Amino acid sequence: TGLGVGIYPQVEFAIPGTAAAEEGGTMTKIPLLVTKKIGETSKGDIMVTGNVGYNISTHAGTENYMSAALGLGLPLLKNVALLGEVSTEQAFGNNMENVREGYLKGNIGLMGPVNDHLVWVAALGRTFNSTMMDDPNHTCVLLGVRLLAGGP
Repeated sequence: TGLGVGIYPQVEFAIPGTAAAEEGGTMTKIPLLVTKKIGETSKGDIMVTGNVGYNISTHAGTENYMSAALGLGLPLLKNVALLGEVSTEQAFGNNMENVREGYLKGNIGLMGPVNDHLVWVAALGRTFNSTMMDDPNHTCVLLGVRLLAGGP
């Protein structure tokens, strides 16, 4: 059917010495990923992805977040895909300053298989209209792995 489901816990943190690091804290994410094949090229499948997740933050007053994303993957090589993604994170409640934290982010990156059930991912992104920091726009880096459920 070309449909896949996966879960891939993540931990996000700011690079020391950056404006984001001055705010402190980490974000642990537990997203559920659904992928669907929408086409193919001679190098591989074209995939659309969507995910929704529950996030736990160490920021006082806004410990619980929801995240959502929509992305597209196009094969560059037989085992490497180019990714484009738009995502958002929104706090369930207001922080200590009575502001509901959240942001919109655009990412571009690369992804490839390690084996039938494990995928590596690396991305560079930019946030827009963030209420989480003094600077509403900043650069993000994502490095991680995704564990896929199901067969090959």
